[in-house]
Amino acid sequence: MEILWICGSRQVGGSERVTLEIASRLTANGHQVSLLLPRGSELAAAAAASVVGIAEAPLGHALDFRAVRAIERRLGERRVDAALVTTADEWVWASLARRGSAALVLVRHMALPLPRRVQWLAARRADAIVAVGPAVAKTLTAIDPRRLRVIANFSRFPARDDVPSSEERARVREGLGLPAGGPWIGFFGGLDPAKGIDDLVAAVGGTRRRLGDVRLLVCGGSKGRARLPDRDWIRALGPIDEVRRAMTAVDVVALATRSRLREGMPLVAIESLACGTPVVATATGGVSDVVGEDGIAGLLARPDDPLDLERALSILLEDAALRARMAASGLARVRQRFDAERAAAAYEELLAEVVARRAGRQSGADSSGAGSRSDA
Repeated sequence: MEILWICGSRQVGGSERVTLEIASRLTANGHQVSLLLPRGSELAAAAAASVVGIAEAPLGHALDFRAVRAIERRLGERRVDAALVTTADEWVWASLARRGSAALVLVRHMALPLPRRVQWLAARRADAIVAVGPAVAKTLTAIDPRRLRVIANFSRFPARDDVPSSEERARVREGLGLPAGGPWIGFFGGLDPAKGIDDLVAAVGGTRRRLGDVRLLVCGGSKGRARLPDRDWIRALGPIDEVRRAMTAVDVVALATRSRLREGMPLVAIESLACGTPVVATATGGVSDVVGEDGIAGLLARPDDPLDLERALSILLEDAALRARMAASGLARVRQRFDAERAAAAYEELLAEVVARRAGRQSGADSSGAGSRSDA
């Protein structure tokens, strides 16, 4: 199959990393994946090894109708079998575009409700719609369930065989240049205010007043206006490629996402569990779909509440045995629910299904004399 991935993001976040992994696995299975993205997007460099062609277009805007023509042009140039669209504005533009025989699959990564008119358009034009978790699926209220598939996000690497020992975590910290001591809390949302870095700094400060020498490792880009305070217990590594090492180095990974963001199924939480590191997270969007609400693989805190985040962090940091039990449960949870191979196979099966269905409709239209192109 020839697949065109349409993405309006200028940064590489969790949804882009998941789709890159899908693209890589589809390519390994003999399919061709090309990419249409905004000018100057960081995704171009990240995708170079996973796709066969990259083109730029006026994407990533809510009101730039040039995107429709750009999508139509690219579909014609590549003779695409299926378009895979992963950002909300591009749902609209791809749905409005004439696409000939190409099937249209729209993927939703956020648990924020889409406007009803966007859902209405998607329901009329898309061959299938993917929600990356149950929380996301619940927001797509105007979509025919027969066109909706839930394909969960996944860890890009296999779950560890066992929980890292305290000695292993200390060795990894040393390799990253982190000072001895701890325990360490890891945060992988960069400085984006919506990811809750300010709430987490306040919560860790409170935890330090309770427990003493608690440290915070901050990883990720600098999107947004938040600034880290100058504290000797905070270390910022910025964007990193060695996510597994950083997640192994810390004792707990914290997700402090604000309620206004409502992540669909956060990759950070899944991959933290795959590294054998328990999670403390605000209960927003699909976070509980990853961590669970049973307190077995991690703890949930009330959104937008630094004091409750402090409470949950303190519970885990005070009890090494509890952390170890939760980490072991998290490893089992990833193996059972968030496997990359199964997810990639589900995407491949869905794409093949909608391409075959659309080809069948095309063939029927041709044989009945209804024309040789279908834009529905």
